[in-house]
Amino acid sequence: MLNFSAVIKCCLLLPLWLLLWRLSVFLEYAPHASLWFPPAGLTFAAFLLMGSRSATLAVWLACMFSTFWENSLFNTARDTAELLASGSIFATLHTFLYGGGALLLKRQMALSASFNLVTLVTRFLLIAAVSSLILAASGLALIYSYDGVDSLIAWWIGDMTGVVVMAPIFASIVTRLFPRHSFMPEINFYDRPKALSTFIWKLVLTGLLLSIILITAEWLNSEEIACFIFFLAIPVTWIVFTETPFRASISLAAVSVLTAAIVAGIGVDTQAYIYQFGINVIACSAYFTMCVPALAADNRALFEKVHIDYLTQALNREHFTALAEQQLKYASRYDKPVSLIVFDVDKFKVINDTYGHSVGDNVLREIAICVRKKLRKSDVFGRFGGDEFVLLLPRTNVQRARQVAATLRKNISQLSFAGFEFTATCSFGVAEATTGAPFEQAFDEADRALYDAKKAGRNRIR
Repeated sequence: MLNFSAVIKCCLLLPLWLLLWRLSVFLEYAPHASLWFPPAGLTFAAFLLMGSRSATLAVWLACMFSTFWENSLFNTARDTAELLASGSIFATLHTFLYGGGALLLKRQMALSASFNLVTLVTRFLLIAAVSSLILAASGLALIYSYDGVDSLIAWWIGDMTGVVVMAPIFASIVTRLFPRHSFMPEINFYDRPKALSTFIWKLVLTGLLLSIILITAEWLNSEEIACFIFFLAIPVTWIVFTETPFRASISLAAVSVLTAAIVAGIGVDTQAYIYQFGINVIACSAYFTMCVPALAADNRALFEKVHIDYLTQALNREHFTALAEQQLKYASRYDKPVSLIVFDVDKFKVINDTYGHSVGDNVLREIAICVRKKLRKSDVFGRFGGDEFVLLLPRTNVQRARQVAATLRKNISQLSFAGFEFTATCSFGVAEATTGAPFEQAFDEADRALYDAKKAGRNRIR
């Protein structure tokens, strides 16, 4: 049984599907030949996001209505029984292939251990290509008489374009209207939009270039000029890199609609297949371009996971040592001083044993925050394990380093911890690196100074 929500979704989906179908018919450049079939993209997005019950009912009704509507438009002289049969076949193919493809994609991504935009894009494109090819072949075999490879390719590419170009924009709109239906919450379609006027100018420029290419190619009857449509991947890529995913999806939809409108308006025929392939190539290029920032973000996250201590956000020992060696080589080459501060928390084990490890972790976290507030951009801050921290201060002699340590010692001792009445203090060891000496030598010297500070009664600088 359909609940009220499913009925409402069906009532919204049905007229939109029929409107898009009528648009595709209106923009045909030849009988039964349109550059793209947007209802295929709407069906895919509906099954992906809105649930199979409401989507199945709406798509079935839409396919049946469109079959009878097509008969009235083109006067195909088929009787009611034939129309019901062909409409049922069309609805079955449309629901099974596009709905099944969407549900397959959804299931595959749900079973993935982690979100990966590259995997999502690749699977989406493969499913769109295969499902539209099977539908085109089945439709020609079961509904229309097969009249050659040209009809198969035209139907296939038209449907595939509808899915590849239009499904993402429909998905983003549904995500905005119904956030709980979001297929991939990791994809933020509306993150940090820039000025709308800038985006509009980019769209206008892209549309102007597209219009020039299509009109010139038809005027000169030149397939070579028609191939210039592939260069539109450049402004579309510019939009992808500088705008939100939602606006990037809008740009792809706008390119496809404008292309179909111009092709239908000026009666393009021989170059139509070039524009179909061009739209698909531009869309694929745009989607994989969207993956570049995602891959960069993944790399940053992996870098932080490998090189940064999770608790304190300080560098771990391995990465700190590598950066320290670089700084020491630079200082040796240009004869600049470099100092090292090694410090740890006094009686940290007592804090853990008395108040618990969660409180101890909070102490380390607050100390790290306190230290970072006093650092310069060139300073290097690391955690060497437990409660031991290390600071590398480029262009800083030992006297200045002691002043830094004194400031840190004072600020740390003034930290308060909600709900607990104790004071955290630290002991500091300071050393200036010897020119040309390895990092280990400077660290050992600062570590010995720290040991002397703790022997002197803790909360000291040596």
